[in-house]
Amino acid sequence: MTLLENDISTIVKVIRQVTNADPLAKDRYRHNVDARFMLFKICREFLNLTFMRIGRLVGKDHATVLYGCRQFDSLIATDREFRTNYEAVVTLMDSVELQSKIDSTEFLSDYVTMKGKYEDLKTNHDKILKEFVKGSDAVMIAMFYTISNSVIKAIIEDQGCSKHLNQTLQQVLATKEIYN
Repeated sequence: MTLLENDISTIVKVIRQVTNADPLAKDRYRHNVDARFMLFKICREFLNLTFMRIGRLVGKDHATVLYGCRQFDSLIATDREFRTNYEAVVTLMDSVELQSKIDSTEFLSDYVTMKGKYEDLKTNHDKILKEFVKGSDAVMIAMFYTISNSVIKAIIEDQGCSKHLNQTLQQVLATKEIYN
């Protein structure tokens, strides 16, 4: 068990002791969910972990951790029992020495992972956009095919005609010349 995993285990024990709830439980009972929100927030504040790292350590998605931290902020402001339990957990946490120290390599690792995912998404976006433009070109060619060549030439010569539309209209003229 790593130092970080050991610290998470310690935090879980403190939360269980105070709330009589299990923050690692898979169910959606309110007391366990509230305990999970506390775990997420403590990991952010005491251990300075990223949402992604917390998620990996407790078997949740980073978005779930982010949602839990936001819900925590709402509950701490509105739910007296939740706030009392959290304050008791924090008081106990002050007497516990956490062993892990977060270094920049973890942040760098998360950054590299997220940058890779971003690049994949960007590549997929560009590919889908090209396919869309290609499909829309076919529709435009079909639409302009019935228009006279003189009107198409007038549109091409217009200064307001975009480069893409100009190219598409050139294709229409070339196609019409081939088949006529």
